Amino acid sequence: MSKRETAVMDEPEVHKPHQTPLHVEHKQESQHTAEETAKANDALVVPAGTGIVTPAGIVPPLLGKTPTSLNQILPSLLGAKGTHHVGPVISGGTPGSGVAQGSALCALPLQIDYTMGAFSLPIQFPPDCQLLWAISLVYTAFAGTGDLSYQLGIAPNGATVLAAQVMGAIHTSALHPVTGTIPYGNDPNPGLIYFTAVPNGNTAGLGIVTLIYSRLFPKWS
Repeated sequence: MSKRETAVMDEPEVHKPHQTPLHVEHKQESQHTAEETAKANDALVVPAGTGIVTPAGIVPPLLGKTPTSLNQILPSLLGAKGTHHVGPVISGGTPGSGVAQGSALCALPLQIDYTMGAFSLPIQFPPDCQLLWAISLVYTAFAGTGDLSYQLGIAPNGATVLAAQVMGAIHTSALHPVTGTIPYGNDPNPGLIYFTAVPNGNTAGLGIVTLIYSRLFPKWS
């Protein structure tokens, strides 16, 4: 063996500290951050089918203006999504059994708060509806000169379907039987009524009015 080869073999090996390329370190750091973000997001997700609403949806936010359409007063944050049915839902005995069958009740919730002021909005029901009750539920008391009231009529600001009813006290629920009817199929503007809110100097207040109605049906299909 030559002297040159011996020198090369005897040269002590230099151990350099392990260095991870800069782009690999950055990738690992990004992955770690993404995992932490995913875990944080998982903690905020409500399991499907539980019917639990998020904290932001416990009480609907104030509208802050006078509503100009029905969609603006539907309390969309007040619960989970539902299933859309075009026709009436029939329950009861099977066809031909002689046991009574009936149409399931429907509920239309409407939000009222003091920032809306006075308004009268049209509601287009199917002409084969029977309006039964109006139920008020107050989340925040209506403070001011007096209580806010609502009514139903076949014309703007009318009260022919349901006379004016006050919202009532907080944590109370009042059921009011509807004394009038929505326009029939052979009337002008079938199924059209107006929901009217009449404030009374209110500086606070938020509540829900739920209209309960039933779809009529000629037969089980």
